Amino acid sequence: MRPPEVFVRELAPAEGQRLKRLSKRSKLASTRQRAMILLASNTLMSAPEIARMLLTDESHVRKVIHDFNQRGFESLRPHLRGGRPLWGAKNGVPPANGRLLGAGT
Repeated sequence: MRPPEVFVRELAPAEGQRLKRLSKRSKLASTRQRAMILLASNTLMSAPEIARMLLTDESHVRKVIHDFNQRGFESLRPHLRGGRPLWGAKNGVPPANGRLLGAGT
């Protein structure tokens, strides 16, 4: 069964201009790509067409469009997390000595 098509909601002219600016000038590649996805969707391109054009996955295109329709421009910002991990370097495996990193002595 073919998944239903997902399109971005109708954009105001100012929103379109903001997306165009973000697609060209954003310092973060992920924000540029998300803005390009939304602009392409605004021209009624389907998710598979956008995915082929931007060399990404159809599910990612649908997720970006759905998030923007729900949360607006806040959805374009990447979810960056920082800080030192609590466990070992890979997959939450505790270090060999059994102590948490940064747990004092």
